[in-house]
Amino acid sequence: MTLLTVIFMSVEIVGGYFANSIAIMSDAAHLLSDVIGIGFSVIGLFIATKNANRKYSWGYHRAEVLGAILSILSIWLITGFLIAEAIHRFYTRPKVEGKTMFIISLVCLVFNLI
Repeated sequence: MTLLTVIFMSVEIVGGYFANSIAIMSDAAHLLSDVIGIGFSVIGLFIATKNANRKYSWGYHRAEVLGAILSILSIWLITGFLIAEAIHRFYTRPKVEGKTMFIISLVCLVFNLI
């Protein structure tokens, strides 16, 4: 499922770029944050399974917490980018390709239903 999300996220990034649509790009950013969160969770869980040793008497369980923190930070970075882009677009008023946006949005709907 994660691979399907990465593939569709790539489609949304390309479609959002060609449509010049921040709405589609924000959905791609949402999928990106999901993939990053899953990645950090899997890595954190893998590291946390290591046994305790002399240096780390409680083991590596803090890796899960660090993974969660990195996931949250990535969401905030993506949010900051989207806010900056929205402010920029508020003043520049770009031309959005409605037909391309509509087609990509329909594909997004189908993917989200899957």
